[in-house]
Amino acid sequence: MKYFFGKRFDVRQRRLEAFGTFQDGGLKYNNHLRPGRQEVRRIWKDEDYDIVLSIGTGFKEQLTSPKVPNVRNLF
Repeated sequence: MKYFFGKRFDVRQRRLEAFGTFQDGGLKYNNHLRPGRQEVRRIWKDEDYDIVLSIGTGFKEQLTSPKVPNVRNLF
């Protein structure tokens, strides 16, 4: 579960066979700054913001093999 502006919503994992699982919505918006700014403008039309803070929920996978397990680790 995640919370956004005090409203709870479900975040379901997506699994792509060649890439693994995704949970954070990065498949559609890898950089979520633009849709976040658009939502702020919709909610507070006359206000501006001073800072944008993004707190990640991911982790870094430690490789145990010299072979690259999937494409995400190439970049």
